Amino acid sequence: MLRKKNNDPLVITVMDGHWNAYGTPGPRSTWLYSVLERQGGIAESVENGAYHFNVERRGFRLVTTLTKIED
Repeated sequence: MLRKKNNDPLVITVMDGHWNAYGTPGPRSTWLYSVLERQGGIAESVENGAYHFNVERRGFRLVTTLTKIED
């Protein structure tokens, strides 16, 4: 049986300018976290709340997104 590719984003929580990342343990979440850190993390200007952080390939580029999770 073929295993489904893991495309889960990281869940980022922001509180008072500090952020934490949570994800399904595995190579993808490790890679997403390293991409996030290489970009400098989450800016202090981001509002408090929960976000999805994801990276997708578009042609020859990698595009990162930070999307607020609606309550």
